[in-house]
Amino acid sequence: MTRAEIFENRRDVGKKLCEQIRQNDGQMINAKNFLERPYYDGEKKYKFSTANYLRLISSENIYSDPSWYKIDDVGKNNWTLKENAKFENLEEWQSEECLLTKFYNASEILEVEKYPPKNNFGQ
Repeated sequence: MTRAEIFENRRDVGKKLCEQIRQNDGQMINAKNFLERPYYDGEKKYKFSTANYLRLISSENIYSDPSWYKIDDVGKNNWTLKENAKFENLEEWQSEECLLTKFYNASEILEVEKYPPKNNFGQ
């Protein structure tokens, strides 16, 4: 995708977030569902950029597990996706180009150990 296309795509994400805020008394509906910032847990663990974080919270597919894997990781590791597994298109920048790449939450992959949700209240 060109820079212009990716920024147009981001505007669509922004529209979704604005709609959520209007429907929820000034709060982003899905933001409260994340106990920890989502991260890529493939070969190199890193937390998602602001753009990808906003893509995830604007989504209708919310998971308590913050770890995500590229479709390439699924194939490379011979993992099995659940039937009807949902994916998110997240940005991957390579030099001046951006790709929207399929990422799957760990909970959509049968062979990946499930994430134990954190308890933020020390109980």
